[in-house]
Amino acid sequence: MSNSILKIKGGPMWPLGFIAIVTPGTPVLLSSYIDPNNYNAPGVYNAAWSDEYVQARFNQIMIQAFKPGATHGWVRNAGNVYVLASGDGTGSANRDDQGVLIACLEPGQTYVINPSAQNRDVFSPYSFWVDGDTANDGVTVLGILQ
Repeated sequence: MSNSILKIKGGPMWPLGFIAIVTPGTPVLLSSYIDPNNYNAPGVYNAAWSDEYVQARFNQIMIQAFKPGATHGWVRNAGNVYVLASGDGTGSANRDDQGVLIACLEPGQTYVINPSAQNRDVFSPYSFWVDGDTANDGVTVLGILQ
């Protein structure tokens, strides 16, 4: 079965799908399903860009430490999953780099990145990565559009 990949331009909610950690220690971008080729990543010029892609600007991002079950529904991950900011190139920028760690999610835990009180801040899925302790664990992600 394949996943639906929604490219909702109007919102208000945008499921980003299940982001799988294939190799522990190798972070995966939250935007990996909605823009796998980074056509619309901030600061990246790509001649293949089209109106099909839209730069996501979220007021909130909800990240849940669950993975698809063997038959139906969702199950808890086997190990911890880490939410990371983009690194500056000096560290590993993975689960072992404390300079980019935003949150450590235990199996089944939910983490929400909330906006500022004045509702000025927005978040891009191109700015966040996930890594984990166990292969095939991951996160489900929901963005709330501005």
